[in-house]
Amino acid sequence: MDRIAIALYLDLALRIDRAVDMLSVSPSDRRSPWALMDALGGEEILHQWNVKELFFSDECRPVSDSDLVQQAWAACEAALLPHMAAPFHTVGRIRTVTIPDEHMAVLAKISRDGELLDSLKPLTMKNDVMPDIAVNVDNLTLTCSRYLTRIRNSAQQYLQIETRRGAQVFGHAIHVEGRQAQIEFLGSLRGDAVESVTTFGKAHLTSAEAYRENVVLAILQGDSTLLSHPFVKAIWFPKHLIWWSPSKHPEFKIPIRCANLKVNSSQGRAIEKILSASDADRVVLIQGPPGTGKTTVITAAVTSIISFPAARSRTVWIAAQSNVAVKNIAEKFAKINFYDFALLVSKEFHFDWHEHLYEKLESCLICSDTFSHEVVGASRQLRGVRVILCTLGMLSNEHIAPFVHVNPVDILIFDEGSQIEVGNYLPVFHRFMNTLTKIVF
Repeated sequence: MDRIAIALYLDLALRIDRAVDMLSVSPSDRRSPWALMDALGGEEILHQWNVKELFFSDECRPVSDSDLVQQAWAACEAALLPHMAAPFHTVGRIRTVTIPDEHMAVLAKISRDGELLDSLKPLTMKNDVMPDIAVNVDNLTLTCSRYLTRIRNSAQQYLQIETRRGAQVFGHAIHVEGRQAQIEFLGSLRGDAVESVTTFGKAHLTSAEAYRENVVLAILQGDSTLLSHPFVKAIWFPKHLIWWSPSKHPEFKIPIRCANLKVNSSQGRAIEKILSASDADRVVLIQGPPGTGKTTVITAAVTSIISFPAARSRTVWIAAQSNVAVKNIAEKFAKINFYDFALLVSKEFHFDWHEHLYEKLESCLICSDTFSHEVVGASRQLRGVRVILCTLGMLSNEHIAPFVHVNPVDILIFDEGSQIEVGNYLPVFHRFMNTLTKIVF
């Protein structure tokens, strides 16, 4: 219902009142068959195969009028089921009639931009695999050779495997670790060699994309006042009067301390803006073409904060869109012999693919498969550091909660912020609204 509400507003200038988002009754991923099963009445009265066939049959073709009518009928019938009355009653109603135009415009842009980016994801992808394979009775193990075309463990995707003799079998990944993907398939390879492997279906939403959808839904249902938060107003509604909550930290002037770095006057002014405790500098935008030293500015600002005794209560999180960009900042720290930071990296990116990129940063690295699930363990892993580097996607990952508890997100610095779709900042503001005091782009 969230996307319908947005589409009605954006495309037809229509608003709705007391609409029920049926998928909200499910704890499962909103775009999964299991969420739809929960919303339509549950496994007791539904056949999962029929639900998948009607709602998830083929992303490569438009939904037919017949399927659309059946989907609408199924939703209407589910709304009338006696045992679904209580779950639907607890769901917050979507009332776009009560949301100001300027708020709806922002939500519509964020939602529509997200849909456009999602629509650009490939529906088919040829997977580059090594020629050597291990075949058992009903499964085989493939070794991927390129990270960007790797096989993913996704219930929404299936694989087509073609042999050199032209035979085709279909299957899906049941376990993926590093380059190795274990595939369960139907049919027989008959001892033939694999010629090609192709993935059909879109990949899952990233954690940041899913979080963004949930935040937009929460605002539509009246469960979030995020659009009134000072940082959101400063970025999306700059003409509004903004009242900043007093900082919980001592507001000392932090001097620039970067003995191992040479900074020019322009970089010095940018560093002072980052170090400033003024409300006018709560949101800082640093613009410069490649090679102008933006990473140097970040490095100098961070080392200045960490080396200033009166700022020992401050914590700094640094994020970027890509793992490579985050790694580049870490390497800049290492060049000046600053290792007082933690680098959070996903196992999917690191293990078996990019371990060589982190050889010089091993002492600062925390891989996602080793993340502690409790605060004491996270504190030990952080070793007292107050600077954490990660990707934007990692900031939306629920598994970093213990690290956030130890090191609340206070000062947040984004590198290469222009590469991030603006709506993807929404989850960050939502998750850290109570601790965030400064943001730098």
